[in-house]
Amino acid sequence: MLHKLAGLMAVLTIVASAAIAQTPPPGHPAGSAWIELYQPASQIISGPDAGNWEYIYDIYGASATYFMDVFLYFDATQMVNVWDVSEATQTNFHSPNAEGQVTQVWAAQSAGHGIPGNGYTNPDLWPSQWVMDTQTFESVWVASENPWGMINEYHEGSEYGNDAQCWNKWILTETDLRVWNANGYAGTAGWYAEGLSATVRVVHPYGPGTIDYKIHHVDSQSEWYTVIGPAVPPVEPPDGDFDNDGDVDADDINDLCANITGSGNPANDPKYDLDGDGDTDQADMDMLIHDLVEIS
Repeated sequence: MLHKLAGLMAVLTIVASAAIAQTPPPGHPAGSAWIELYQPASQIISGPDAGNWEYIYDIYGASATYFMDVFLYFDATQMVNVWDVSEATQTNFHSPNAEGQVTQVWAAQSAGHGIPGNGYTNPDLWPSQWVMDTQTFESVWVASENPWGMINEYHEGSEYGNDAQCWNKWILTETDLRVWNANGYAGTAGWYAEGLSATVRVVHPYGPGTIDYKIHHVDSQSEWYTVIGPAVPPVEPPDGDFDNDGDVDADDINDLCANITGSGNPANDPKYDLDGDGDTDQADMDMLIHDLVEIS
């Protein structure tokens, strides 16, 4: 299901300590944070989210990261994996409610080594937590009671920065998804971040294209980059109901016949180009009659 949640406010704060730094993308300036896809974007083929696209973003801090704000620019109001009103009112995951929050975010707190603070160590805020199995004494991801809970399939908990604090709160607006105040702490070296800070899963009906993202450091200018993200709206299949009377019948055949321009000529109106080849011709009439006309 799609949730249209324009303007809903939520904030995420990350405090990541020094960890093994990952390699930034080619051409990315040294010392600056970045976002990258963990794996290529893919369309979900089964389950309740079938037909939507999955984007797994890793957010990395770097040596110049100090009070970092991160912005991913896409139509965030169409995101699927956010709490809706009913889920927010039936749970106590966030005060005053969880409406509009992204529900599948992992960071150091969900990995079991975050700095306690402001109640955001509540395990139910996370889709899953990295916990120790009392029988094997090995750590594993365990799904929480989050209605959208799922196991983190992308990273082990040890890959996230130690002593990290991540407030599981986000800002969704019509045009972007924001990671707010991502801070880094590296012992006595100062407030800087190194390595993997957070992972967020975005489920969205839009297909992959190039989107912008912004890294803003409070002690420097904003830096703009691009990444693959939900940018291509799905194409609605033609219905052939040209007169909008709720059915496809002889009236629509006559309407199309009056607007055929011939092969190789541009369509008078794109709505008559049923096969999407750039013109309105006999092929469109064939498609209308054989595939779309309702026989009663």
